[in-house]
Amino acid sequence: MLRAKYSVSFPRSVRRFGRISCWLGLAAIASCSNSAPAGGSGTGGTTNLGDVSTGGAGGNAVSDGGGASGATSLGGGTWINRTAGTTAAGLPWVDVASDATGTNLVAVTTIGTGNPDGNIWTSADAGATWSNRTKGTTASGQYWQSVASDAIGTNLVAVTRFTGILPGGEDVWTSADGGATWTKRTTVNSTARGVVGPTIASDSTGKHLVLADGDIWSSDDSGATWTDRTAATSAAAQTWIDMASDSTATHLVGITAASDIWTSADAGATWSNRTTGTAASGLDWQGVASDATGTTLVAVCSVSVSSSGILYAGDIWVSADSGTTWTNRTTGTAASGHLWVSVASDAAGTHLVAASAHGIGNDIWTSSDSGTTWLNETTGTTASGQQWARVASDASGVRLVSVTSNGAPVSGHTGTPCCFGDIWTN
Repeated sequence: MLRAKYSVSFPRSVRRFGRISCWLGLAAIASCSNSAPAGGSGTGGTTNLGDVSTGGAGGNAVSDGGGASGATSLGGGTWINRTAGTTAAGLPWVDVASDATGTNLVAVTTIGTGNPDGNIWTSADAGATWSNRTKGTTASGQYWQSVASDAIGTNLVAVTRFTGILPGGEDVWTSADGGATWTKRTTVNSTARGVVGPTIASDSTGKHLVLADGDIWSSDDSGATWTDRTAATSAAAQTWIDMASDSTATHLVGITAASDIWTSADAGATWSNRTTGTAASGLDWQGVASDATGTTLVAVCSVSVSSSGILYAGDIWVSADSGTTWTNRTTGTAASGHLWVSVASDAAGTHLVAASAHGIGNDIWTSSDSGTTWLNETTGTTASGQQWARVASDASGVRLVSVTSNGAPVSGHTGTPCCFGDIWTN
């Protein structure tokens, strides 16, 4: 996951304080987003159950009869704007997560210009309808940044971002009843020089949680207590952008701003910088995802220029050995050179989905062969051109959900188009 979060239309690494992809591993069906055998994780909402992608081909724009439009998806459905014309329309959405079946979803908004929202919303019908669960409570009006879910959508976790107002600190909240009630668990102060995070992830049970915010913190009791795993190590005080987990929260992967990809095979106790000294080092990483076992990983980077003036294309990189080596899968193809912002994987690491935004592409792409080839499934449809922010998937890659941040402000809102959006499903 950066992120004065939508003050300008730049990539997440530039505009957001940070977020941890609460992606628990799809591999374990319990992982948050799918009911399939195991889920993967991704930069989209975090359910760690596995942000899964559907491999879908683009299609003609259609109407759902309620004013919402969609585009044909390889997953067999159409991309539909689920919040158009509702109270959930035109809000500053920043993250979304799914359970393993794609039925129970959770999404968070931050506080946008002219729109004091900052709430947590849930859907129990695959995104058809949405309920504001925090309105009128102490959890309302927060600068939410990242959210994650267990495999069944019961245990949820969300984290706020640094507001720039001292003493600062990022708050972690949990819910054990599908989002009906929320409890503030802890406040973490980032140790990084630049506050980029936080980003959060969960295993398939919602018991094991991981937070990246300068240091990496973990909880083995559903957020009641937390342990700093990277204090006084080389992985401390990093500008973490996003993080993903397998279904058990044992194998983790994290990316740092304009830097490297790190992995852990012991629930965060120790970390290894996997890309330092390689062609994958120093890229403007934006999102990362994992399959249910932590074997197949995928990361996306945005177009960027290094301090020495070297131009890096925005590409999608894949690892088939738990992060030991990485391969640029899109270089020289139509999928290269985009401002990629989010990525998700199914439990097997076969079906992947990635979203681009901020002026170059602004589409959703899918792969059904572990990233070897990619298909733009929204080009030429009404779902194209959206300011996609995050994408999540169920464990099978059939049900996808994404939040945008460029919907036209609704009546009563005065914010700029860059900061308000909707929720789409396929």
